[in-house]
Amino acid sequence: MSSLAIKHLNNLPSAPAARLGLGFTLPTEIPPFPLLDGPKGLLTASDEQDLGYRILLGQLELVRALAADTGIVSAMVQEIWDAMGEQDNVDKAVALIFHEGAWLRVGTLPEGDYSNKNLRKAAKAVADEEFAALLRRKLNGIQTLISELRGYAAEGMDGTLFSAAVRDELRQKLSEILPYDFILNRAADRFRVNCKELTSRTRDLIADFGAP
Repeated sequence: MSSLAIKHLNNLPSAPAARLGLGFTLPTEIPPFPLLDGPKGLLTASDEQDLGYRILLGQLELVRALAADTGIVSAMVQEIWDAMGEQDNVDKAVALIFHEGAWLRVGTLPEGDYSNKNLRKAAKAVADEEFAALLRRKLNGIQTLISELRGYAAEGMDGTLFSAAVRDELRQKLSEILPYDFILNRAADRFRVNCKELTSRTRDLIADFGAP
């Protein structure tokens, strides 16, 4: 098994958290890109796991980068709220949340006998409710920080050490959720559009320096 394999928590969680199942940790460094042995080579289970880690870590880096634009973050958070609704429909809202030192995946249930569909449905409803409660607390925290940053901007203090500290905290809070792919991709596309002019100017500057 890969040295970067999922590390399940050794200690049992508290009773409410147990309904969500055990969490897992992510590697602190990006795993190497898997290499295939020839054109017909197949990824091993370890390679697939490392590739999955690369994707997750890249997505989390993207989420953290979005902290630079509170408008995009605010819109993304609202989409998560809308997707979840009042019925705790977390499946299309987020993929993962970080809680008490571990990542919790949507839909993960603790080990048990779920051969009865009704029992599984009931267990999932409880897990989704617990997951949604954790998510709401995180979203509320993110929205509070966005309001603080907008207050600094209104007072002409945007870009000061005070606002920088709040933005760093926002970046940290954002790194504790991984939105559903569709929501994250929409936010990333908005970010790309907003950075289009900056990207163009950067390319022009590089071209000028590279000219003989």
